[in-house]
Amino acid sequence: MLHGMAYPRVGSKWTGEAETKPDMGYEHFEALKKSIMTAYYSSQMGAQELGWDGAFTHGAFAGCEHPEGSHK
Repeated sequence: MLHGMAYPRVGSKWTGEAETKPDMGYEHFEALKKSIMTAYYSSQMGAQELGWDGAFTHGAFAGCEHPEGSHK
Protein backbone atom coordinates (compact mmCIF):
# COMPACT_ATOMS: atom_id res chain seq x y z
CA MET A 1 0.00 0.00 0.00
CA LEU A 2 2.75 2.49 0.92
CA HIS A 3 4.86 1.65 -2.11
CA GLY A 4 2.44 3.48 -4.39
CA MET A 5 2.53 6.60 -2.21
CA ALA A 6 6.28 6.55 -1.54
CA TYR A 7 7.30 6.94 -5.17
CA PRO A 8 5.85 9.58 -7.49
CA ARG A 9 3.91 8.52 -10.53
CA VAL A 10 5.07 11.00 -13.12
CA GLY A 11 5.29 10.80 -16.86
CA SER A 12 8.44 10.04 -18.76
CA LYS A 13 10.75 12.84 -19.84
CA TRP A 14 11.14 11.03 -23.15
CA THR A 15 7.45 11.37 -23.98
CA GLY A 16 7.07 14.92 -22.68
CA GLU A 17 4.70 13.89 -19.90
CA ALA A 18 7.15 14.84 -17.13
CA GLU A 19 5.41 18.16 -16.52
CA THR A 20 2.44 16.43 -14.88
CA LYS A 21 2.19 16.78 -11.11
CA PRO A 22 2.70 13.71 -8.92
CA ASP A 23 -0.51 12.29 -7.51
CA MET A 24 -1.97 13.62 -4.27
CA GLY A 25 -1.07 10.48 -2.30
CA TYR A 26 2.62 11.02 -2.98
CA GLU A 27 2.49 14.69 -1.99
CA HIS A 28 0.67 13.79 1.25
CA PHE A 29 3.23 11.06 2.02
CA GLU A 30 6.14 13.49 1.48
CA ALA A 31 4.51 16.09 3.76
CA LEU A 32 3.95 13.43 6.42
CA LYS A 33 7.59 12.27 6.22
CA LYS A 34 8.81 15.87 6.53
CA SER A 35 6.59 16.52 9.55
CA ILE A 36 7.74 13.36 11.33
CA MET A 37 11.40 14.09 10.61
CA THR A 38 11.11 17.69 11.82
CA ALA A 39 9.35 16.63 15.02
CA TYR A 40 11.90 13.90 15.77
CA TYR A 41 15.03 15.97 15.17
CA SER A 42 13.52 18.86 17.14
CA SER A 43 13.17 16.59 20.17
CA GLN A 44 15.84 15.91 22.78
CA MET A 45 16.33 12.36 21.51
CA GLY A 46 16.83 13.54 17.92
CA ALA A 47 19.29 16.24 18.98
CA GLN A 48 21.32 13.62 20.87
CA GLU A 49 21.37 11.43 17.76
CA LEU A 50 22.82 14.36 15.81
CA GLY A 51 25.53 14.77 18.47
CA TRP A 52 24.36 18.10 19.86
CA ASP A 53 25.62 18.58 23.43
CA GLY A 54 23.27 21.44 24.27
CA ALA A 55 25.83 24.22 23.91
CA PHE A 56 24.95 26.95 21.44
CA THR A 57 28.54 28.08 21.01
CA HIS A 58 31.90 26.46 21.54
CA GLY A 59 33.92 29.64 22.00
CA ALA A 60 35.70 31.94 19.61
CA PHE A 61 36.96 30.55 16.31
CA ALA A 62 40.73 30.11 16.66
CA GLY A 63 41.32 30.23 12.93
CA CYS A 64 43.04 27.87 10.56
CA GLU A 65 45.87 25.77 11.98
CA HIS A 66 47.64 25.22 8.65
CA PRO A 67 50.93 27.04 8.07
CA GLU A 68 50.73 30.14 5.89
CA GLY A 69 51.11 29.42 2.17
CA SER A 70 50.03 25.77 2.35
CA HIS A 71 46.51 26.45 1.03
CA LYS A 72 45.48 26.23 -2.57
